[in-house]
Amino acid sequence: MPENKVYVSNLPFSVDEQALEDAFRAGVGRSAVTGAEIIRNREGQPKGFGFVMLSDYEAMQQAIEKMHRTSLMGRDISVTRAIPKDQMPPRSDPDRRMSSSRAGGPGSRDFGGYNSYGRLSGGYMPPAGPMAPMRRGGLE
Repeated sequence: MPENKVYVSNLPFSVDEQALEDAFRAGVGRSAVTGAEIIRNREGQPKGFGFVMLSDYEAMQQAIEKMHRTSLMGRDISVTRAIPKDQMPPRSDPDRRMSSSRAGGPGSRDFGGYNSYGRLSGGYMPPAGPMAPMRRGGLE
């Protein structure tokens, strides 16, 4: 039986389980919300996302429709259906930041230009003037 749980991201770091639960109860109804959980790091600080458990599938759909892109303590939250860990696609690269095509790292399809950090990427940058003739064995 699938869980009736939503994933809530972009949470303010000051929000706690009770505040998250109260916000969803105000949005979708008191009886629809059965619980909330804020995910925390090893030091106990919130990571900015969490889950809200709902009574049934209809309540889950209603929570997504009514609460997605609403403001909670000054931040627009994102609400989507939660996917169980065992059904998540595997991560192909544990250090995704280095292999991201947006960062110009290994595996990048970026042939030059500015990456998402505003720096020149490590890709190919064409010369400013006319193209130099190619020689066998590459440029000298």
